[in-house]
Amino acid sequence: MTPTIIFDKDRSVKACVADAWRLFARTWKRYLRAVWLYLILAGSTQALLLELFIRYIANHALPALRLSQSGGDPRIVRYILMPDGLTLLYFCLSAILCIFATYACYGRISSLIQTYKSWNVMPRLVRPALSKTESNCGLRLLGIDALAAFITLLLLAGVWLLAVKVTPWLALLIPLFTLYIWTTANVARIQFAVNGQKLKASLRYALRHSLGTPLVVQILTLIPAGLLTTILSLPILTYMLGSWAAADSLLRGDVTTIPPVLPLLFFIVNTLCFTVIQAICSWRTWALSMKCRSL
Repeated sequence: MTPTIIFDKDRSVKACVADAWRLFARTWKRYLRAVWLYLILAGSTQALLLELFIRYIANHALPALRLSQSGGDPRIVRYILMPDGLTLLYFCLSAILCIFATYACYGRISSLIQTYKSWNVMPRLVRPALSKTESNCGLRLLGIDALAAFITLLLLAGVWLLAVKVTPWLALLIPLFTLYIWTTANVARIQFAVNGQKLKASLRYALRHSLGTPLVVQILTLIPAGLLTTILSLPILTYMLGSWAAADSLLRGDVTTIPPVLPLLFFIVNTLCFTVIQAICSWRTWALSMKCRSL
C-alpha cells in the first residue's frame, strides 16, 4: 500500500518539491475532478483577453504606428490609437471576468490545500460551485497580489528615477527588488489565504522568511515550471506574431488575410495552454505551502 504523504511535517527543500510532485502523481484524478472547471474558466478568460489585445494591436496600434512613421497627422494617429467605446467596454469586462475567474481558481486550489492539510487526503467529491470559504480565499489572494503589484510599481518607479538622475547602474536593482517583492508576496499568500493568518501577521512572517528556504523552493520549482510554461507559450506567441504580421501585410497592400476559422482554432489552443499553465503553477503553490508550514 502506498504510504500517505503527511502535509504538516518538517521537510527539507528537496522533500517539499518531491512530495508536492508525488502528491500530484498519486491524486491527479481527484485533483483535476475538483479544479478542472475553474482551470478551464481561468484559461478561457485569459485566452479571450489575449484575443482582444491582439485585435487592438492589429486594428489600432499597428495602423497608428504606420501612419506616424509615414508622417501622418498626429491628431489622426491619436484618433486611430484610441479604441471605440464598445471595444474598450469589451476589454474592461473581459479583464474583470479574467481576474475573477483566475482568483476563483486560486480560491478552489487554496481550499484543497487546506482540506489536505487537515485530513491528509484529497477529497473524492467537491461541489462545482465555490463555497464562501473558497470565495474568501480568492479575495484574500487578490488583495495580496494587488498590494504586491502596487509596491512593485512604486519601488520600480523610484529606482528608475534614481537610475536616470544618478547612474544607470541602479537599474540593475529592478530585477532584484521585483524578485524580493514577489517572493515575499507568495509566502504571504500562503499564510493569508491557506493558513488563515491575519494580513499583518502574514506580512511579518513573509518578511522574516521570504529570503530563506522559501526562496530556494520557488527557484527550484520555477525551473521545470518555467520550461514547461515556455513550451506551452509557443503556440500563443505564434498566433500573436502571425496575427500582427498579417495585419501589417494588409496595411502594406497585401490582400491575403487569416482564414476565419483560424482565430477560433487558436482560441481553443490558447485556452488549453493557459489551462495547463495554471495547473503547473498550482504545483508550485503546493510545494511552497509544504515548506511554509514546516518553518
